[in-house]
Amino acid sequence: MNADQIIPKAKRRMIANHPFHACLLFRLRMEVASVPSMATDGSAIYYNPSWVEKHTVPEIEGVIAHECMHVAYCHHLRRPKWCSLKVWNEATDYAINGTLISHGFKLPAGGLYDRKYNGWSAEAIVRDLLADQGDGGSDTQDNQTPDSGDSDASDGQSGGDSTNDSSSNDDSGVPWGAVMDATNDDGTALSEAEVAQAEREMASTVYEAAQAEKKSGKGGDSGWLRDITESYKSDELPWHQILQDALTDVIPFDETFDNPDRRFVHEGMYLPSYNTLPNGKLVFVVDTSGSLTIRELSVINGHAQDIVDLIKPTGVIVIYCDDTVKHVDEFDQYEELVFKPYGGGGTEFAPPFNYIEYHGIDPHALIYFTDGWGFVWGPQLIEQPNYPVFWVTSDTKPSFHQCAEFGEVIEVAA
Repeated sequence: MNADQIIPKAKRRMIANHPFHACLLFRLRMEVASVPSMATDGSAIYYNPSWVEKHTVPEIEGVIAHECMHVAYCHHLRRPKWCSLKVWNEATDYAINGTLISHGFKLPAGGLYDRKYNGWSAEAIVRDLLADQGDGGSDTQDNQTPDSGDSDASDGQSGGDSTNDSSSNDDSGVPWGAVMDATNDDGTALSEAEVAQAEREMASTVYEAAQAEKKSGKGGDSGWLRDITESYKSDELPWHQILQDALTDVIPFDETFDNPDRRFVHEGMYLPSYNTLPNGKLVFVVDTSGSLTIRELSVINGHAQDIVDLIKPTGVIVIYCDDTVKHVDEFDQYEELVFKPYGGGGTEFAPPFNYIEYHGIDPHALIYFTDGWGFVWGPQLIEQPNYPVFWVTSDTKPSFHQCAEFGEVIEVAA
């Protein structure tokens, strides 16, 4: 079989069996390129037809999934400046190959895999590799994926010994499936703002892919979303992605075949689309007691807008509070959020909850942005909230006195 036959077959297998990865794949172009095997820069998956033709359809499906996972984990955006591309490729492969194997993907022999690194972030693996080797490299010979073994002839195996061909190894440091740094169209490096925007967009894509797998009934409780968001915890915690994950189970969806998912129609697959149903108002509370800087407020504003775009509430309420509610803004579902600083006094956490109770608001969820330095005094609460509450705190966890603790705490790295 040639590459033009193997690639479509591999994609169809992925659509049928792995909806999460299929959703990621259809955001990426597949392009022939002068690469040893396959590689991605976050915008496309590049492949060498000659290399593809030496492997089975299941193995190519596995490597395509491998490249999709590099993108989902933002490996094309996260490489530390002090880390070489070679070591970064080794570390990121260790970070994702174990997960792919555990979820039933077949990978070519020679890939990097070590049970030791299950659950580790790529950054943590980098530090471990450098500590072990001392020279920025790693010995990959003893930590490789097992031989792919025999395969169905109908899946297109054309050469069993090709998976051990070391000629596929290149400067990336891995035998197949490299990740490259994302760049602009002119080849220049992305700015910090562009990286942040790309990460927000990928968070939305991962969220949608997780929902597709969940609704398909094929992925079970695969935990892709939690695994991916947890992987970012090494250096800077992406609270917005953790928050999106936390909100996943409380968002109603309507499955419909009236408008099949167009991404898969050209592959002959008619899968349902999922429409987010209106689900009440989303409340943001901003602690304006001096807890948040103008810059932090601006960053929060952008991520809050992304969350609204995903959840699609019927409306948004923004409450500004120090020791009392200082200002309230309301936005409909089509308005762009604008956060502004109000207040600057002491800190009391109860007033926003009392405001909601007094005005008869039944929120979908409440998200409280704060540094955490303050108390929830039970006697001050009209009633303890019976809706989801998320404390997004930049410093410490809020304290509770004379009442049971409530809400999920999401810590933001300093």
